[in-house]
Amino acid sequence: MLDSSAAISCNHIFNNYPDYRILVLDLLTYAGSVDNLPTDFQAANASGSIEFWYGDVRNASLVENLMRRTDIIVHFAAEDPRNPVDLRQLPFL
Repeated sequence: MLDSSAAISCNHIFNNYPDYRILVLDLLTYAGSVDNLPTDFQAANASGSIEFWYGDVRNASLVENLMRRTDIIVHFAAEDPRNPVDLRQLPFL
């Protein structure tokens, strides 16, 4: 399971581990976007190699449910300490 990974990291793992079945959990805040998921996400989703869940890592019941279906969890969630309003002036890196 990749937490908060609707970002570049998801592409890297998806492209480098094609035989893995990947669950993605993301709240899609200012830093996350479904546009960052792999370009062939629809095909991968249909084949079952990747599955996207819109949700919050603080939702214990959702995370517990997804954890039962996984062997490895990679947690990418992070918040920038700056005010998100200030970030609108800068590209997110």
